Amino acid sequence: MFDDEDEEVREAAVEAIEALVSNDECRRKMMDFGYMVDLQSMLFDDYSDVRKVAQRALEAFSQKKSS
Repeated sequence: MFDDEDEEVREAAVEAIEALVSNDECRRKMMDFGYMVDLQSMLFDDYSDVRKVAQRALEAFSQKKSS
């Protein structure tokens, strides 16, 4: 299971995702990029899945910004 530090990172990641998907403008932009986050699918024991989605979203935003 998690040690305390892992749990803190997971909680911070979940809070960040919740903030993103609760903001209408962010949600629309994420949907435009095809990265709408389903919170239930993100609440895994292994928060590396959260980091993978965040990384893909960052890459999509970076590509869109540079084009």
